[in-house]
Amino acid sequence: MISKHTAPILAALGGLSVPFSDGRLPNGTNPPYVVGYISVTTPEAVSLEEVADRVTCTVITHSVGANADAARIVADQVVAVLLGLRPVVPNRDCGWVRLIDDEPMRRDEESLQPRLSLIHVWQYTSVPA
Repeated sequence: MISKHTAPILAALGGLSVPFSDGRLPNGTNPPYVVGYISVTTPEAVSLEEVADRVTCTVITHSVGANADAARIVADQVVAVLLGLRPVVPNRDCGWVRLIDDEPMRRDEESLQPRLSLIHVWQYTSVPA
């Protein structure tokens, strides 16, 4: 169930014109790029039938550039592929991907290179079809 809910998001982000990493980025990767973190949550349940009621998929994207303009350009690409996407999950009725939160631009203080990132939080839910 988890991989079926993450697959449409990974496919959308994998089509970006900049590198995308699901989780940790390989060492030595230079901006621009996008790092995503995806979680799938279900209500408390004691059986698979109960779990299947309502599923929430949350995606956190870090759009990274060498400067503020570059980070905004990368973020624009992420917005273009995720906002309004209606994922397809077999035997599920999925809602639209919504932007539910964002944060001000951040500088990566640990990197020797200038790296700025914009962080967005996305979410969609699904129920049995």
